[in-house]
Amino acid sequence: MRSTRDFIAATLSDAALPVLRRPVEDVIYETLDRKQIPSRTDFKELRDLAHSLRGQLAGATGGVKKVAAQVDELDARVAELDARVDALEQRVLAVEAAADPARIVAAVLQALDAREPAPAPPDGGGRVRRRGAGQRTP
Repeated sequence: MRSTRDFIAATLSDAALPVLRRPVEDVIYETLDRKQIPSRTDFKELRDLAHSLRGQLAGATGGVKKVAAQVDELDARVAELDARVDALEQRVLAVEAAADPARIVAAVLQALDAREPAPAPPDGGGRVRRRGAGQRTP
């Protein structure tokens, strides 16, 4: 009797195995999806994405380093120019403080008086007026 019962149980389990196999696989896949356990393809996609981002990051880092070096150079140049402007402002203030306005006006007037007068333009007859002569030349 025992062997008959084992034979019947084995036959039923063999018959039920294909029917029960699919729901068990579904339960396993649902559990993996619920727990969000990644598959091999997910790992490969993630690896490829990390490699592409690493290359982009290396390029961006090089660009940022170049820009930072240029900014440092420009900061140094701006500091130098600021120092030169400050020195020029100090010199202008010193000259303005030392200069006497009356003396400056007298020097400008003297320079204007010392200039040579420009020759007069020729008139219609091709004659040129000469200074001091008061006469026209034929």
